[in-house]
Amino acid sequence: MLTTIAPALRALLAEGQTLKLVRFEEGVVASGAFVFEPAAGLEGAALIDALKNALVGSRPDAVAVPGFGTFQISNTPARTGRVAGKIAFVTGAAQGFGLEIAQAFANQGGLVILADINVAGAQAAADKINKDAGAKIAMGVAINVTDGASVEA
Repeated sequence: MLTTIAPALRALLAEGQTLKLVRFEEGVVASGAFVFEPAAGLEGAALIDALKNALVGSRPDAVAVPGFGTFQISNTPARTGRVAGKIAFVTGAAQGFGLEIAQAFANQGGLVILADINVAGAQAAADKINKDAGAKIAMGVAINVTDGASVEA
């Protein structure tokens, strides 16, 4: 559901050519969020159609799916540089080469997801990138690239 709803929200709530940033919080149903309760068994295009129909006339800052979590939605910060408007998913980004790659990408105008088995380190690095940029352009996520289930999640 995550891999269907998040990109659908980016597209459905886009403003012209500008896509939204979508961040997922598992198990959290944020108060004040738009509540989307899809019928059981909906997948793929049917799930996207249900979401599209539910959002008619609404431009929420958060969409909660009971029993699943909340999608926080925000504007993409205006960025300039060689990779402005691009998103990079960098593994091993809590330190070393991965962190350097993530920082360089952010410095060139991109948005970056720092992924690492050390999620606290990845989030701390993302927080520093955000602070240095003065905008939310990075986020840290947990991933173990040697574990297929972790990668899929």
